[in-house]
Amino acid sequence: MVKLSIGGVLVYYYRFIFKGAIIFEMLTGLPPFYHKEREKLFNNIKTANIKFPSYLSKETISLLSVYLLFNKL
Repeated sequence: MVKLSIGGVLVYYYRFIFKGAIIFEMLTGLPPFYHKEREKLFNNIKTANIKFPSYLSKETISLLSVYLLFNKL
């Protein structure tokens, strides 16, 4: 994960990911890193382990990947 100072860049970074999470939830009905078990949920967030539903188009998955996997670039 990118380590940035508290300031404009850090705020931008989290707003960027937040937008992806909102879009994902609007399209699927669940948050992107969802898991019933709390530890697995946190692990999914840390490793950016996202399972995209099969009904999402390639273009949608590409867009969401840019937003949600921003720290993996």
